Amino acid sequence: MAGGAAMTDTTTNVPAYRRRVLASAPGLRVVLTWYSRHHAMAPHAHDVAQHSFLLAGAMEETSRGQTQAVDSPGAGVKPAGCSHANRYGRNGALILCVEADDDAGRSVGLSADDWIWRHDRVSPASLARIVRNSESAAEMAGELAAAAAPVARRYTTPPAWLTEIRERLRDAPNEIELDAEAGRAGVHRVHLTRAFTSHFGMTPSLFRQRARLARATALLAEGRCGTEAAHAAGFADQSHLIRVMRRETGFTPGQLSGALAG
Repeated sequence: MAGGAAMTDTTTNVPAYRRRVLASAPGLRVVLTWYSRHHAMAPHAHDVAQHSFLLAGAMEETSRGQTQAVDSPGAGVKPAGCSHANRYGRNGALILCVEADDDAGRSVGLSADDWIWRHDRVSPASLARIVRNSESAAEMAGELAAAAAPVARRYTTPPAWLTEIRERLRDAPNEIELDAEAGRAGVHRVHLTRAFTSHFGMTPSLFRQRARLARATALLAEGRCGTEAAHAAGFADQSHLIRVMRRETGFTPGQLSGALAG
């Protein structure tokens, strides 16, 4: 790996983020970053375009008077100079980002004409394989951009009852019963599942599993061991966490802890 950095929030003594440059070339970087729980960033802009992949966790990004709430997996594009603010979820967010200036972006086919976040059906594990197998930063960036280009749709506005169920699933994934949630909302369980999948791009059960994974990722990034992270996040055991994390992010807990080590 090319290098790493961390910035500590002095109010909590927990790193606000941990960042590792996975590859770099003139005008181009591929960066893996974990942002801590509830970390917020005031409006700012970058002098390079960004193509970001949310691998685990959740976040909100505000730009041009609009706010997008994004759950993993998601992909976002921002042109250079796009002012935006960020707030990361209760379990933080793990983001893989390609940063490119105009010349480098054109050379690898990275288009960033507008600000958008979207559901991304590219497997995060396939993105991680691209990272591991690429022989150069340009190859890595080009393949990441190509992998995400053909998929996805814009987020649509869900009804309030569905948003509330999603928030409860995110906040307490081990305690929510979907049949009870459907009854509380006055809808059939089948309708809940279909509406959830339509608006959020995944089933409620997959969202629940990714909420558990987000919590485990946060604990690992904060220095907890794999066994402890698995238990606290609601996985059956460490082997279960390893299987899910490898499938969803392409990393094992040990690999992720090593990548984000200060």
